[in-house]
Order: sequence, then C-alpha cells, then structure tokens
Amino acid sequence: MNNQNAIYFDYAASTPVDPQVLKSMLPYFNKYYGNPGGTHSYSRHLAEQAEACRTLIAKGLNIKPSEIIFMASATEANNTIFNSIARDKSIKGKHILISAIEHPSVTKPAEILADAGFKVEKIPVDSTGLVEPDKIEKQLREDTVLVSVMHVNNETGAIQPIDQIGRLCRQHGILFHTDTAQSFGKIKIDLNRINADYISISSHKLYGPLGCGLLYCRTGKPLMPLLYGGGQEYGRRSSTLNVPGIIGLGAAFKIFEENRENEINHLTSLKKYFMEKLSQTIADWKINSPEGRSFPGIISISFKNLNAEILNMQLNKNGFAVSTGSACSSGSMKPSSVLSAMGVAPEWIKGSIRFSFGRFTTIEQIDRLMQILPDLVQKVKNTR
Repeated sequence: MNNQNAIYFDYAASTPVDPQVLKSMLPYFNKYYGNPGGTHSYSRHLAEQAEACRTLIAKGLNIKPSEIIFMASATEANNTIFNSIARDKSIKGKHILISAIEHPSVTKPAEILADAGFKVEKIPVDSTGLVEPDKIEKQLREDTVLVSVMHVNNETGAIQPIDQIGRLCRQHGILFHTDTAQSFGKIKIDLNRINADYISISSHKLYGPLGCGLLYCRTGKPLMPLLYGGGQEYGRRSSTLNVPGIIGLGAAFKIFEENRENEINHLTSLKKYFMEKLSQTIADWKINSPEGRSFPGIISISFKNLNAEILNMQLNKNGFAVSTGSACSSGSMKPSSVLSAMGVAPEWIKGSIRFSFGRFTTIEQIDRLMQILPDLVQKVKNTR
C-alpha cells in the first residue's frame, strides 16, 4: 500500500510514531541490548533507562513510580484489573458497574465475570454521551466492588467527569478504574486529585509505539497478576520488559508534557474549521460529540439517510483514512453501541463516521477532504 498521498484522519485508532520518539527508541534495538533483568552492565543500563521513564511518567501523574506497571497495551491492563477482581479472595462483593459506552477491552472481561457469578450493571449515559455521577450513586449497593468509567470516549471524544466519580467511589469505599487510553498525556491527569485506584494507558494513542502501555495501581489496592513467570514489575506482571517500547512511551509523554497547550489549541482550531466547512457545504448532518465537553481531536458525525460503510469505502478509495466507529473491534460492522446507548436513532447511527485529527493534521488536508466529501455524501445517498 502506498501512503505517500493518503491523508490520515484516524488518530483515535492509532497515531504515527513521532520522529523524536522513534529517534529515542532506535539505539535500544541494536546499540543497547540485553535483558533488563540481568546483572551485567548491558542489563543494568536497560533497567536504569526503564526506571527513568517510570519516574518521568509518575512525576507527570503525581504518583509513586512503584505504582506503575509496564504492560503491552491498555487492553492487557483492563483485562488484568477485571481478572484480579474475579480472583482476589480479599474482595467479597460481587457487584460491578461499568459505563454503557466502555471499550470492548472492558465490556468483554465484564461479561466473563458476569458468567462467573458477578452482577454487572451498566451506567447509562445522557444524549450527549456523558455519565451523571448522581445516577452512579443511585446504582451503588453494599456489595459494589468496582466502578469503571473511561475518561475520553474513543468514538465521540466525550470527556467524563472522572474527578467527581472518583470522589464518589472514595466516599463509599469502592474501587474506581478509568481507561485513559484516549486522554493520557493529552489531558492533564493528577491522580491524587482524581482518586482513581486503577488507570489503563496505551502508548500508540500518544505518538508512541505499538505494543507498550501501562497500568497504574494505587498503593494498597488489590491486584493479582494476569501473567506469571519471572516476577518482573514487582511481581505483578511477569515478562521481559519491552525497553524500546518503554523508552518510546516515556519520550511521547515528555513531548506532550512540554507542548500540551499548543496541541490542544491546534486540534481545537482544526475542529472549528472542519465544522464550519461542513455547515457550508453539506445538509442533514449532526455532531454526536458533546459541545464543550469533548476532546477536540475526536469528532463523530452522522449523515442522515446514508450508509457510512459505503462512504468509508469511497473515502478510502480517494485516499482518506477515517473510521465508522471504534477500530479496535476487529473491523466489526455492528451498529455503534456507544451511539445506541446515547439514544441516537438507528437511521443516524447507520450514517455515522468518526474523523479524528492529530499532531500532523493540517488545514490543507481538511480542504482536500472537503473538495470531495459533499459529492461523495450525495453519491452514497443516491445509491441507497
């Protein structure tokens, strides 16, 4: 596939590795190598560099380095948390709450727990895709052990009030988990203020490499390993550390820490420009992302009386990469569970496309999209 002239509007699915991140990683593939668990100088150097990244990220999140467990992905982190809840004998309750718009890496493990005898209930969202903390409080029971609400939704960009939810869970002595795959680094997160007990992070959403992520577990909170073996990561995740990936994750996080305001301003400007162009050129569309409470890089648009899968294919043929929802579900073409939970009508869900912008998106790229999008929308409508 030749991507030279293609335009990428699917940053919520995965981001390109930033050139500075790649530069920081390259020496750890062929210059600095070895097993970081060893005792010789090769190993010690790798272990020291991994610990430096752990310390960097911990400082940015206002936590202890020992509370960070490096993993392969946010999906692994989410599965580790739910697996731990099921197996830890110190946890006595059997009631779990998850939001109705969670990523499959939360909903699927929750379903497995439900099959094992746990009572799993979904927290409803309003028409903008937001969870209301008051409704969570009404769903809490004496045997509630975990509440899981993602920070930024991967389809609509909705930013959940996790600081309020964290306080609520802390007041009731309930564990709180938030999947921050779409927000880590991009939105300032102070874990002492948020009161989360667990968070999940993925490097490839942050201009870092695929195959690296982390789990935060607050000191004193239960966590049983998903993987057993050499006892790495304080005995909580056995596997040889992916040092190049960890170096890349640390470098990607450092870039965002230094440039977060500029990044957000860039994305906000792109979103505003895109919305203006849509309004000027296309009729019968609506935005599913909540106004004023969404991450500006993720925009969910529904076109009325249109098959979004066909539009997606037409855009791909013309060199534009977009998505009809979450790209993390193995290319699933099922109706969006997120938009369904929001009460979006089926005829609007069928015409939903996610445009997600990023660091390397330009106004010129949006202009190229808008040169063909109005005609493609009309063409697809005429083929139904």
